[in-house]
Amino acid sequence: MNSFPYKCASCRERAVNPVTVPSYTAELEHDGRAYAVTVSDLELLRCGHCGNQILPDDSFDRLTDELRRQAGLLAPGEIKGNRDRLHLTQ
Repeated sequence: MNSFPYKCASCRERAVNPVTVPSYTAELEHDGRAYAVTVSDLELLRCGHCGNQILPDDSFDRLTDELRRQAGLLAPGEIKGNRDRLHLTQ
């Protein structure tokens, strides 16, 4: 596996490093409604040359978990648990 810094897809400079931002807000949409989703202490990758930001999968999962919470949706584990209790399959 390559070590940091990675090459930026935007500017092609080898300047992408992991950073933790104290507060990250994104506007995500569900069912035609926009939600301002804020997560604290989010880890992302940022290019020190052009500022391009990349969300790793774990960070995107944190954002979608918060979206589910705000939208009043069940988490995947809750859906599976309910299905198991009712002896249903997918």
